[in-house]
Amino acid sequence: MQKNYAFDLNNATVINKELPKETTTPVAENNDDEDIVEDEVFEEVAPLPEWNLDKKYYTIGEVAQLFAVNTSHIRFWTNEFKLKPRTTRKGDRLYSPKDIAELRLIHHLVKEKKHTIKGAREKLKAEKTGVNNKLDLKESLLELKNTLLKIREQL
Repeated sequence: MQKNYAFDLNNATVINKELPKETTTPVAENNDDEDIVEDEVFEEVAPLPEWNLDKKYYTIGEVAQLFAVNTSHIRFWTNEFKLKPRTTRKGDRLYSPKDIAELRLIHHLVKEKKHTIKGAREKLKAEKTGVNNKLDLKESLLELKNTLLKIREQL
């Protein structure tokens, strides 16, 4: 028996329910340089849910049902955004919760915010760079704090 999953962005939960089959196929990349620009895209996405599902890996069909899209969308996004899901000997793709979280951001940017593939790729790259900068800043602040504590002890 195959389970049907849906992702509720409002409550940040995964729910079981029947979903209608979508018949559209993914649109090829739009080469226009213009794209929707929003600074706080990632704050608008619901926080990552606790994945209370019973498996470590999900098939492409389960992931497609989770986002209410065709498997071709998931395959297209996997190729375009260079995701590397685990594969079986047979070649089937298996997605971890981390892969699903990445796909969730892609889905939000492409389907909800109407970004082009190119624009969504740039947003994700900018977000990853911002996270690295925040980590570097945190490390610098911790070093400064330790230095100040040592100076205080010497006084």
